[in-house]
Amino acid sequence: MEQVGLNLSKSIPRRSDFRCDNCFDSGKVTQATFNDTPCPTCHPEEHKEASDARMAQRSNIPLRYRSVTVDGFKAHTPEQEVARAKVVEYLEGLGKGHSGGITLHGTVGCGKTHLAAAILRHAQTKGYSIHFATEDGIFDTFKQLWEDPTGSSNYLAKLQKVRFLVIDDMGIRKPTEYVSDRYESIINTRYSNMRPTIITTNRRPQLLEELYERQLSRLKENTVLHMVGPDMRGTQ
Repeated sequence: MEQVGLNLSKSIPRRSDFRCDNCFDSGKVTQATFNDTPCPTCHPEEHKEASDARMAQRSNIPLRYRSVTVDGFKAHTPEQEVARAKVVEYLEGLGKGHSGGITLHGTVGCGKTHLAAAILRHAQTKGYSIHFATEDGIFDTFKQLWEDPTGSSNYLAKLQKVRFLVIDDMGIRKPTEYVSDRYESIINTRYSNMRPTIITTNRRPQLLEELYERQLSRLKENTVLHMVGPDMRGTQ
């Protein structure tokens, strides 16, 4: 009886048959490191956009601020222009050994969060780990993890260890002993390990220091920028 075999060489494409060795002409890369994003070889622009969006999501930067830049900040007052220039100067010095952060204080809607998020985005492009957190977000998360000691410890470690941390709207919660102790743990550890902390607040620095004297003494190296200007929310 004549034996009939399968010619697998004709039914299974060889690696050399594909134009792209990354995605095998599918247009998407499914390896875990790329997570089903557009192929960096076939679609470099789409891949970069997808990668940037994924990194921004992991950094917890709010959607409204995920594409902001310092260059895109529109100054309406001399104080805002000075703040923008100081942030540009700060970013030019990244990686040169400076461990201080920035404290942005001023009225509601004057661009503090825009500049803080722009600092994170720039730092991320330089390969630094980043995280954005509001004061409410920090303590709401700790509350949710109250009965999960491991989760709470991991979240605290994340805030302590990330290279650049933004704490947005600091000073809006009542400074209870628990809040003060958590800030002590976060800020003191970051200070000891020379990790910059960026603060935004509606309070004057003197009033914020009255609430958190021990904690903010660790942020004396921060560049303090006073933001004065109209409420720009919805215009940028």
